[in-house]
Amino acid sequence: MDKLEHIMQLKPQHWGSSLRLQWIVRGEKGAIEFHCNLGDFGSQYGSYDNPLVRNCRIEPWGIEMHSPEPFSYNPDAEATSEFCEILGGPCWSDGSSSNALELYDSAVISGNWNAIWNELDEWYHEKFEKEDVDNG
Repeated sequence: MDKLEHIMQLKPQHWGSSLRLQWIVRGEKGAIEFHCNLGDFGSQYGSYDNPLVRNCRIEPWGIEMHSPEPFSYNPDAEATSEFCEILGGPCWSDGSSSNALELYDSAVISGNWNAIWNELDEWYHEKFEKEDVDNG
């Protein structure tokens, strides 16, 4: 079983003035990422690190799988990205926005932030390690 690394990041989106909040579980076989958008603050708030921004809207956007090789269900697929910031190299990715909503509802709204890590750890084991056992 892979030793998993937990990473939490907050960084500017590639557009507008919103932020991307990421929970990332990374292991030897890939990574699982849960990401949310934190509101669209607008230029009136200044820089992203402005402590006055307190009541922003959180929108769960997706749970993404990042793999350094094609997934078994689509072995001939081309890489989604030649350089993935999460893996540090080529990446095949797939994800779900509906699962992000479920995770958000069950973990964030309840206030149990550790549930996010537990769920992402389970996703990693199911998507990367169980597949190895099923195909091996």
